[in-house]
Amino acid sequence: MRLLKFFTKGLRFDKFYNFFFVFCFGFALLGLIFVESLGSGITQKIQNLAQKGIASDLIITSRTPITDDKKNLILNFLNKNDLEQTPWIETYSLVAQKNGNAKLAHLNFVGNLFPFYGTLELENKKTLSPSDWALLHQQDYVWIEKGLASQLNLKIGDSLKIGDSFFKINDFILTDDFSSFRAFSLAPKIFISLNHIQKTKLIQYGSTANYAYSIKLKDNQNPARLLDVKESLKKIINDKNIRVQDYKDSGQQSNRAITLLNDYLGLISLVCYMLGLLGLYYFTQYILTKKIKTIAIYKSLGLDFKFLFKVEVLQLFFLILISLLFSFTTFAIFAPSLQKHIKVLSGEELALTLSLKSFVKIFLIGVLGVYLSLLPLYWASLKQEVKSILGEIQGEAPQINRLFFLPLLLYIGFLSIYLSHSFKIGFLFLGALLLLLLLSFFVLRFLLYLVSRDIFKFNLINTHALKLITRYFHSSFTLFISSALGICLLVFIFQVENSLRNDLILKNSDSRADLFLFDLQESDLEKFKKISVDHHFKTQMISPMIRARFVKVNGKKFTKDDEALYQTRESENEERFRNRGVNLSYRESLSPSERVVQGKEFLQKCKNIEDICEISMEINYAQRLGIKLNDRLSFDVSGVEVEGIVTNFRRVKWTSFDPNFFILFSPGVLEEAPKTYLASLKVASLEEKEKIYRLISSQLPMVSLIDISEIIRKVSRIFDIMALGIKLSALLSLGMSLLVLFSVVLNHLELRKVDMKLLSFMGFSKSMITSLFFKKFFIILFLSVILSTAVATGLSLLLLTHFLNVEYTLTLLKTLAPGLTILAILSVVILIKLKLIQSKRSLNSSF
Repeated sequence: MRLLKFFTKGLRFDKFYNFFFVFCFGFALLGLIFVESLGSGITQKIQNLAQKGIASDLIITSRTPITDDKKNLILNFLNKNDLEQTPWIETYSLVAQKNGNAKLAHLNFVGNLFPFYGTLELENKKTLSPSDWALLHQQDYVWIEKGLASQLNLKIGDSLKIGDSFFKINDFILTDDFSSFRAFSLAPKIFISLNHIQKTKLIQYGSTANYAYSIKLKDNQNPARLLDVKESLKKIINDKNIRVQDYKDSGQQSNRAITLLNDYLGLISLVCYMLGLLGLYYFTQYILTKKIKTIAIYKSLGLDFKFLFKVEVLQLFFLILISLLFSFTTFAIFAPSLQKHIKVLSGEELALTLSLKSFVKIFLIGVLGVYLSLLPLYWASLKQEVKSILGEIQGEAPQINRLFFLPLLLYIGFLSIYLSHSFKIGFLFLGALLLLLLLSFFVLRFLLYLVSRDIFKFNLINTHALKLITRYFHSSFTLFISSALGICLLVFIFQVENSLRNDLILKNSDSRADLFLFDLQESDLEKFKKISVDHHFKTQMISPMIRARFVKVNGKKFTKDDEALYQTRESENEERFRNRGVNLSYRESLSPSERVVQGKEFLQKCKNIEDICEISMEINYAQRLGIKLNDRLSFDVSGVEVEGIVTNFRRVKWTSFDPNFFILFSPGVLEEAPKTYLASLKVASLEEKEKIYRLISSQLPMVSLIDISEIIRKVSRIFDIMALGIKLSALLSLGMSLLVLFSVVLNHLELRKVDMKLLSFMGFSKSMITSLFFKKFFIILFLSVILSTAVATGLSLLLLTHFLNVEYTLTLLKTLAPGLTILAILSVVILIKLKLIQSKRSLNSSF
């Protein structure tokens, strides 16, 4: 009963502290909630689109026909587990008009249940019903992309020859959901029923095709069930040539997007949370300096340390619960409006929801963080002897044994790893914070040394400002480190946010290509260039493409029969990459979407084919193959072995949609090899696009065109959603930083009120006192801005370039801007607060 009485009394008398606690920590938790829900919503959105991309929950694919025994094993397992399936065969083939004009097309032979997810948008039917799909299977109908129709001058109702049979064009495809997360299609798409595959006679022994089974789970929202079915199928099939994928790993770009987002949002949530704890710590420190005499009175009246500590623990737990209630209620109120705002900005709906697991996680993180950061403060305050408290004027917080914060440090380390999903990133983040702590301590110690040696020969105000910093070293250090931490976290978030958004957003849309032209033969190259010049087509890049086979690395041959190479999945992937065919190219300079990240600058011209020529490789591709700088690579190019040495690694921005290649040779060696050309064109209008189709079709009939504008639109949609989430998270961290830094600065100004009054009694004018304390705080904040910006820049640079594989894109001005902005805002706040403290009423008040 006595415990409850003191608990309620503490809540009644500490109303201002309670309000600040709930407000500050509530917003820190709100940041966690927002980031958690945003990450969940965006991840779910990307996964839904990936689900549509493979039209199912799981897909089994093979580049060769699946044998009857394997097929029976698969179908028996699916039937036994009540799983729906539909076959899907993809291949490339020439399709032709009746008059003989032909174009390469991407044929999709689909089963009766296709698709389980996703749809097509046709010119005459915006939304397809099951009966429309049934019509495709019942009649000799096909749906073709409108771009292909333009190239072949076809209309709805015309006949199109596919293989040995003619099919009637039932409608034109405007958009489809089955392209965003599949391999990049090299030709316009055609959808046709699998029932007609025998009539076309396209699939024969040795035909190149992709054979697939799309599988739907009834409980597809159960990740464990999905994984269990996936792993069971892998064990049953037991064939490295047959792949089993779920929608989560069906596309490399979507996986990278999800991974990148989760890593970043994890760091954002950690930053917001740490900022909240930082604000609570220093405000609690300020409150305890006010309560210290009250605590002494309680102890002098016979209340022991254990009882008072229990009261504080209980009060903190109650405030944590209120903060959680405030956070979740605020989120529930504003989530619908936020969802509408996101839809307006990005055109996409996101479900901002939280699972029970998320609730429990946020609750545990909240409780542990508060107790580990604040209980050492209460412990130190309650442990002070009564006579030491009552015998002095309090202007400093009680000294705390630094070992008390070791559990907090370990906890922050754990959270860094847990929220960033990476040991390396977690340790990097924790190491940067420890480095900042050490540097802050040594910077202030060095300043103390300089002041003690009278190195600075300033006037009275400036000299006294420096002496105030060193006189109250503990207080100055806490202000320095708190502001440095807050600014460092803010600068880090804005630097990462800027670089990530630049990596995700498809920039320069005005110059990005709309059409890809391929199968352009050497004999037609000059003709194509003349057409482009005569009709003012905007040709952006023309790149040669040479088919080759990777045969040697440093003189060592690699064969698929070498089972030693298949001990791990990584080595299996490495062998698969090395033995498959590759596309080579050569160019004299890099495209705007490429940059050298390791090795010497770009390639020097090779004098003749007998020379060891220079090779440039895309860095991620090289890492998958285990290729290093100065390795010698050999390729079989039309029966001729061509050797080169790797002189640099490039990072390629694939989202530019330029005709880029994994492997580039220096000019001078591949010019005589058989080749075709890729070209990209920018189109100003639909009329110009139609004109290009007509001219290429009539004058270069064997050349194919791909309209990539729709593909870019779909990819851009995903990246825009992610960029929006990153931007909102960065703004949230900015708000938290300002809140924390305001509380820290105002706390330390309050602690110095006694000094200001003493100086006033000694004859210092208000302007002198204002100038003295403003300079003191400005020096501390300025040094913290410089130091924290340097640490944050190093941290973000390492994180982006070595862990997230993202280009660091900030200029010096943008790097300094967040810290200098905070410095300017805090300077104004300090001046205002100093004016208020030195008001007549404040100066005349008693100690």
